[in-house]
Amino acid sequence: TPAAPTTAAPATTTTAVPAGCKDKTLDFPPYDGFKWYGGFESYDCAEYEKGSLCGVFGQSWHGDRPPANEYCCACGGGDRSHVVTTAAPATPAPATTTPVPTTTTTTTTTTTTTTTTTTRATTTTAAA
Repeated sequence: TPAAPTTAAPATTTTAVPAGCKDKTLDFPPYDGFKWYGGFESYDCAEYEKGSLCGVFGQSWHGDRPPANEYCCACGGGDRSHVVTTAAPATPAPATTTPVPTTTTTTTTTTTTTTTTTTRATTTTAAA
């Protein structure tokens, strides 16, 4: 018999929230000062962070409540006025070397020896 198909659970990831960021509270009547929530009241910024809901629902308005991307740190919003950012350390440029020109001097000495041989013929005549 064929095996029954299986369905994998969706992957869950957590969004890193910068230190010092604070989720905004609602700032309009009748919700002044209340924490933000989307959909049902159980889906606040903490739930959006845990469930990785920012990518799917972060830009959606929930009735008269603005999107999580504006109010929740995990979704890129929130009050970031107290976030301290540090610059990443500079990566040094790789060391380079400049080739030093080299000079090679070659001296060649040639010695030539010439030998000359002279032969003389001598004729002697006897007196009679």
